[in-house]
Amino acid sequence: MSNYAYSQSDDLISALPALEAKLMKKSCSKPRPFLDVEGAYWVAGDLKLIPKIMLGRIPTGSRKQQLLNILQYSLFRRPNYRKINSQAELIFVKSESHKMRVFYPDFILKVVREESDIKTPWFSKEIEGREAMRAALRGEIRIPKVVAAGEEKGLYYLLEERLNCRPINKEDADERQKIQQELLPVLMDWYEPVRSDPMARIFGEQPEALVEEALTSSVLAEMEPETVQVFHDVAAQIDDYNLEVPVAMAHGDINLLNICVTPRGKLVLVDWEKWGKHPVMKELACLACSFGIGKTTHRLIRQAYNQRFADLGSSFDEQVLVYYFLKCSKKLVEASQIQDSQSSQNYPRSKTAKITRHQKYVLQKLKVCQKLFEEINQHHSSATHHQHELPLL
Repeated sequence: MSNYAYSQSDDLISALPALEAKLMKKSCSKPRPFLDVEGAYWVAGDLKLIPKIMLGRIPTGSRKQQLLNILQYSLFRRPNYRKINSQAELIFVKSESHKMRVFYPDFILKVVREESDIKTPWFSKEIEGREAMRAALRGEIRIPKVVAAGEEKGLYYLLEERLNCRPINKEDADERQKIQQELLPVLMDWYEPVRSDPMARIFGEQPEALVEEALTSSVLAEMEPETVQVFHDVAAQIDDYNLEVPVAMAHGDINLLNICVTPRGKLVLVDWEKWGKHPVMKELACLACSFGIGKTTHRLIRQAYNQRFADLGSSFDEQVLVYYFLKCSKKLVEASQIQDSQSSQNYPRSKTAKITRHQKYVLQKLKVCQKLFEEINQHHSSATHHQHELPLL
């Protein structure tokens, strides 16, 4: 019944009874079983949760594994479980960053362990972002309200309302249309770049030097030959690594899990932890990739972005390509520094997991880079073709 994530976060989970009593004016009268899902998620062993899980109302973790664990526990008491004094439906513990997110029927509680001498709690920025976006969106898109925020024995918390909504379904034509016709225009009207920054400022180092270091990194050398070749090919085809991109106050994590829809079809934007100054193309790139590079949503995003920021001298696709390739380079360098610092026999478990995550990121984003190259070449070919045809009209 032991679990790495749980044992590393005892202080977070043990604080739940006191936090629930303080914030919800009641506490759980006796410990309840919470079932281990993928090592970091703990779902309540309650058959009543099955309809919510099937409808996507429990937004975190593997839906299939949650259902399987609840059924196995109810029938055989088989999966790993811990008794926790909490009214929650699901607890998500992120041990490395000392964070916990707890889902209740009507609320979501976020808890972070931070240093005691911090000047500005993490939730101040999140509250600011919600208020700014709520004022800008004028009710066109819903944003969950913050119910309470504060500190309790060194743990900083934020309690927000949990709206009746589920993550958007990209396979649903009507919901895709909502993204294209409701969310995208609002975002484009709302972004107000505070400046245009070169990639060197965004990454904090000269991009050409970063790529050169990645090309000779130990982690890249150990990857599949096809992957190494693709990385070298992409590096050779990029002419300018130091493109300038618009930076604005932004949500910071717009993806399909954070764009939700209510039963009445109202869009809801959740998860404001990363609110701050971000490259606009980074935020929109995540959304475009969620629907697929080359698909309608991506092309609409590209068109709107290129019109809004036409004076930058580079296109949306070109900026995303360079950004993702530099991110891949940085991941390779970071992973290699970990790998080269000590023998593999002495790797802490968390360090080994970090190297693996970085390798997966590189594999995923290199595929995106290849697709972006295809889109860029296709767009250029089409533009050249039309330019040649113009005199004939």
